[in-house]
Amino acid sequence: MRGILLLPILAILAGCVQPRTDTPTPEPNLGHGLDAWRNGDHTSALGEFALLATLHPGTRTGEQARLLAASIELDPRNPQRRLDMGAAILADAIAAASDSSHSRPLAETLYLLALDVGAQPPEPDESLPAFPGTTLASRVRSLLDELEARRHEIERLQQELKQKDQEIQKLSNELERIRKTLKH
Repeated sequence: MRGILLLPILAILAGCVQPRTDTPTPEPNLGHGLDAWRNGDHTSALGEFALLATLHPGTRTGEQARLLAASIELDPRNPQRRLDMGAAILADAIAAASDSSHSRPLAETLYLLALDVGAQPPEPDESLPAFPGTTLASRVRSLLDELEARRHEIERLQQELKQKDQEIQKLSNELERIRKTLKH
């Protein structure tokens, strides 16, 4: 399963995993990770959650740690956030969760929200929910494209208006010259 390999790699990349000879108690790690997250240390929190999810796969604590790791990757307060990585972790969580698992609907919802704000879906998988409709990121891109087109249209019209004003001024000057000529 892809998730079993993804989380240890994520933990190593986070730089927070130190080799341990004993299996840590899950609750303190969740607490340490949550404390680090609250204090803005996203890297340490991610490392704690990734390690915990790796050491306790298939357990409620492992599922919570996986969802928390994905949440850190999606958190807008995280300056190193990686939407695609968050979506990939959630895709693994969905694939690993049983249909009766309480974490599956949460993972699916977070996955769809990640796609909505611009994450690229991982490789196609029938167990992943499809996004219903057009994502927010696509709508924003479309609006930005339309805004840019309108900006170019405004610039063109302003240039055209400037040319017309110059023509009007030139014709007004010519008219004034003709009037002066007729008066003399």
